[in-house]
Amino acid sequence: MSAPDDSSTRSNATPRTIRSRGAYARGREREERLLEAIVRLVAREGLSAISHRSVAKEAGIPTGSVSYYFPKRIDLVRGAFSHLALRQLARIEEAEAERPVESPDAAADLATRVLTGELEGDPIAPATAEFELILAIGRDPDLAPEYHEFRQRLAAIQERMAKALGSKHPERDVRIVQAFMRGAQLEALASRPEERPSTETVRGDLVALLRALLALPE
Repeated sequence: MSAPDDSSTRSNATPRTIRSRGAYARGREREERLLEAIVRLVAREGLSAISHRSVAKEAGIPTGSVSYYFPKRIDLVRGAFSHLALRQLARIEEAEAERPVESPDAAADLATRVLTGELEGDPIAPATAEFELILAIGRDPDLAPEYHEFRQRLAAIQERMAKALGSKHPERDVRIVQAFMRGAQLEALASRPEERPSTETVRGDLVALLRALLALPE
């Protein structure tokens, strides 16, 4: 008796694997659409506008799909903040990889690129949404873990850069630079486009600040 022909088994196995991978990719794409929709809503209408129904409408997908990925409203908010945080961390690491921070000028270039990156294209959504989510932590402590994790990872990257520049007080210097960048962001968001500080102004101020912190001559 001849052995059973397993060609049908093999031919069925491959499509199932491909379909699984395709479903995963589609799922990731849909989740990404939802996260971007949440960010837009938070920036445009504030955190109170977030609901499964409003996110579904903004993303253009069924409400049931939103509940599948984010069962509770708090999951929507956490997801949006994690999305923004990971994107910012990736942007910093990519910029650092392109040009290592070896001088105050290089550090100012990187910081300015990150800062203006939050405000380019759609100049409002990412930065406004981030501030909305941060302020929400004061009213809802359940949001604190995501923010603290983001701050710790960001501080670790920035402290590494500060040490590379020769900082004797990296933790302190990072706090000061972070405060400057937050202030620059808020000033830009509160100003009309034509009144926002130019990239050259922000970069020049950062160079001066870094040189002062490192006790370098101007």
